[in-house]
Amino acid sequence: MVVTDSDMLAVHRPGNSSVVVISMDEYNAMSETKYLTSSTAMMNRLRSAEAHMKAGKGVKVNIEEL
Repeated sequence: MVVTDSDMLAVHRPGNSSVVVISMDEYNAMSETKYLTSSTAMMNRLRSAEAHMKAGKGVKVNIEEL
């Protein structure tokens, strides 16, 4: 099911372009990924943050404290 399983539904339309139906959550995730990866500065920041975490320099934060 598209909404509950993050499946994609391809709709083939004879004589027209085919379309894909996805859940709103999946669409939002794809849009965010596209946005984050479209900027060299943002990608550098993400890589730096990942290296920071892998080096054990991360800080645990309780979600209620945010």
